[in-house]
Amino acid sequence: MLGRVQSVDPGGVFFIMGAKERREREKEQRKNQILDTARALLLEKGLNATSINQIAKRSELSVGAIYFYYKSKEELYVALQEEGLDILYEKTREAADQGKNPADKIRGIADVYLTFSTENKNYQLFSFRIGYLFFTEPQKPGGSARQPDPVASGQSD
Repeated sequence: MLGRVQSVDPGGVFFIMGAKERREREKEQRKNQILDTARALLLEKGLNATSINQIAKRSELSVGAIYFYYKSKEELYVALQEEGLDILYEKTREAADQGKNPADKIRGIADVYLTFSTENKNYQLFSFRIGYLFFTEPQKPGGSARQPDPVASGQSD
């Protein structure tokens, strides 16, 4: 059984894992490790004050390993935004499916959104950043500059 590892899944069932499956699982675990570290640093320091070097150091991976999975810290940031939006989408879809009529569906979606925003403040900050980028007026020539982004500068709660 060269190249195969016998393992136990969480349900206690034995299965044979080939080298390819093991590499895929390890790759996914490494990506999650990077995302977890990036999430913590971005919330702690903000986008502008967080570097790939800091993410690599805290996650105990090389800078090259980070760049293997994500081309830039902005790509990491987008991955975190997508992660939060995917979670919110799934929960709102479930709530809408349970509603018996349109009013129930809307109430269910609103409840999910409120619960999500209070229980997942990390993702709320990432969403705030998206809103800041798209819904604030950019600097006009000869006009006043856009106010600093509190998430990017690390000044948010």
